[in-house]
Amino acid sequence: MAFPLTSQAITVQEVPNPRQVNNTWVTDNAKILSDKTETQLNQMISDLEAKNDSEIAVVTVPDTKPSATPKAFATELFNL
Repeated sequence: MAFPLTSQAITVQEVPNPRQVNNTWVTDNAKILSDKTETQLNQMISDLEAKNDSEIAVVTVPDTKPSATPKAFATELFNL
């Protein structure tokens, strides 16, 4: 018996805002970043924000469907 693969896709609305959840810059829903890498990214982005008020979010997702393209997903996420 074959079992259908379940989609790991999440909608843009389901992506947690790391600034609101834990006051960081990284949301690793795809679970591809090591804890060390996530910590380093958060520190680098925090340093950049302190230096010139820039803000960068790092978001990983296992799949961008139901969005038509990864760019559409990213654009919708940015516009939230």
